[in-house]
Amino acid sequence: MLDPLPAFVLDLYARVNRRSRPYWCSSSISCRIFSDQLLVSLPFLLKDLFKRSFPSALWGPDVRCWVIPLEQAERLNQWIRLVERSGLLEEIRAIERRLPEAQEAQALSAELDQLRDEIRDSLEETIKKDQRLYRKHLKAEMTALKRDFAQLRAARHTQDKQPIPDQSVARDSAVSAYTSSAEER
Repeated sequence: MLDPLPAFVLDLYARVNRRSRPYWCSSSISCRIFSDQLLVSLPFLLKDLFKRSFPSALWGPDVRCWVIPLEQAERLNQWIRLVERSGLLEEIRAIERRLPEAQEAQALSAELDQLRDEIRDSLEETIKKDQRLYRKHLKAEMTALKRDFAQLRAARHTQDKQPIPDQSVARDSAVSAYTSSAEER
């Protein structure tokens, strides 16, 4: 039974799943001669092993392969035979067979995007509905509070209410009191 795929392999695959065949998803090692250099393409999973064996190797981002001096061709040939005998390439092929195809990954990604959009839309609608219900509830509470306040105010006013004398009578009595005191002087 095969072990589960390492997380970094799945992560790498997820990052490059838009390509029909990711550049690192190669289960073979190939070499090309360019000028006085060797261009080496190999599975991504062998990158660290290759760098330890060829510390002077440089990554060529434009050509997407490793560049080593042509003088190291024999050493590279020995390294390739060693890797083939070790069974690493077979393990990489087994991992590669277990990875979903790029089209399947794209379809799953599109389905996930659609589900995420549906969930977001549903949440937004639920939030709006809850806000409307909350506003309606607050409006009803506010109306009830205003009614209760008006009743309390009316009850207090009637409790504190004392008969107010007619203002014209009070004014006339104040004027007559003033004039009588003025006459007495």
